[in-house]
Amino acid sequence: YEFWYVTDRKRMVLSLLPGDLDRFLNSILELINEGQSDLQSLPRFFRDWNEGTGWQDSSNIDGSPVDAKDLIRIFELVRTNSTRDEEMLSALKTFVQDAIEKNADMMVADL
Repeated sequence: YEFWYVTDRKRMVLSLLPGDLDRFLNSILELINEGQSDLQSLPRFFRDWNEGTGWQDSSNIDGSPVDAKDLIRIFELVRTNSTRDEEMLSALKTFVQDAIEKNADMMVADL
C-alpha cells in the first residue's frame, strides 16, 4: 500500500510492505469479533478494506482519495505486538497528521 498527499507541488509518500496494513486492520477485526466494536461504527476506510469496496476495489494506479481523519481514528484502534509495529504505526499517524495540518488530500493505492 502507498499513502500520499501533495503539498507545495511535492508528493509526500509513505509505502508499507505487503501485509503490514492488513495486519493492523486485522487487529481491528479482532475487536469486532470480541464484541468491543461493531463494523458499522467504524470509519469508511476500514469498512471499504473489509468489504473490498471503495478505495480497496479501485484498480486506479493513481490511487483513491480517503478521509485522513478516518485514518487517524483507525490507527487509534490498532493493536500492536511489536516495537516495529509501534514505530510503523507512529510514522503513519505522523504522516497523516501532517497531511491534515497542511489541508492536503490523502490518497491511497493498493499496489
